[in-house]
Amino acid sequence: MPEPWNGDLEKADILFLSSNPGINVFEKFPRYIGRDKTSGEMRFSYAPVTDAEQADYLSREEVRQFFIRRFQENPYTQSRLPGVYEFRNNGDGGDGPCRIRSVKYWNVMMKIAANILGMELDEKTADESVRREIFSRILSMEMVPFKSATEGEIPKDLWKDCWEDNFSREIFYSSNAKVVFLVDKKTTKRFCKFEKDRGTDVMKVSKLWDSVDIDKDGKKKHNAWTRDANGRMVVAIRHLTGARMSYDKLMPSEYYTPEIFNKMRELVSSR
Repeated sequence: MPEPWNGDLEKADILFLSSNPGINVFEKFPRYIGRDKTSGEMRFSYAPVTDAEQADYLSREEVRQFFIRRFQENPYTQSRLPGVYEFRNNGDGGDGPCRIRSVKYWNVMMKIAANILGMELDEKTADESVRREIFSRILSMEMVPFKSATEGEIPKDLWKDCWEDNFSREIFYSSNAKVVFLVDKKTTKRFCKFEKDRGTDVMKVSKLWDSVDIDKDGKKKHNAWTRDANGRMVVAIRHLTGARMSYDKLMPSEYYTPEIFNKMRELVSSR
């Protein structure tokens, strides 16, 4: 099934919008596996599933809560530590032993949010309560909610279809986020184009992505931001797990001008 969002739509105030979610076939994740032969109701279960008749089915509310509590203590995945996910590692579709693996993208989101919130964070020693507090402020979603191994596998038409047909866009605008990060240039380009086509007065992608100031130490600081159709602050940022840039350089206090960084802090402090 699609991955509509991760986090609390109502309470999170920092939103990360990227292209589409990656896939791991052994990840413990809700899958649509068919309809009940008697009632016709849709069936969901954690996959992989080898015997649909013996599967433990999830209710629609359980599926919804899976995504709302993806970064929290989650009774549906039994993942207690935000920033990790659980997946099956035996590869045969059975209920073999599970491992817990750190998700780099999520952990960089956590660092960025902590930087804005002014919270000290040592990712190796931070206890669960600190991580949980930071992640309660984060919402992550994609323009294309369908999982794939690489972004290049997304058909060109699917970008616009998912956004324009009020699936991803409707979720995006239903959130109460105050600051939006457009992750990577492709996402920034498509967001600006699709929103412009809808009549939203967004900044040109070239300005939003490329405009920088040089500070007194000779460092580049991105100086542009725009607003979405709800008037929320929108900024662009390089991919959170890109190999060419140190994660420390992605911290808003380093990546953006002081004016932009201070505005972010002001917005999220009014929660």
